[in-house]
Amino acid sequence: MPWEDDARCLRHDPELFFASRARAERRAKSICNGCPVKLECLAYALESRIQYGIWGGMNVTERRSLLRRSAGAPDGRRQLAAATA
Repeated sequence: MPWEDDARCLRHDPELFFASRARAERRAKSICNGCPVKLECLAYALESRIQYGIWGGMNVTERRSLLRRSAGAPDGRRQLAAATA
């Protein structure tokens, strides 16, 4: 995916984004907040139904909730647009 090269998470330990501790999750989300490809990352996670880790600043529970709220949208980018509108 071309957007991956610009992701801020590449400069950090990948384990941080898959840790189960709340402190690690908060740290991972803070890294995502300033990422220039945050939306692309989140759309990828939604489209792929990724079940683990922090993607686009959201954990799996938050992504599932987002998917439920936008159930009529056919792909991740539309789901993201519908849910954040």
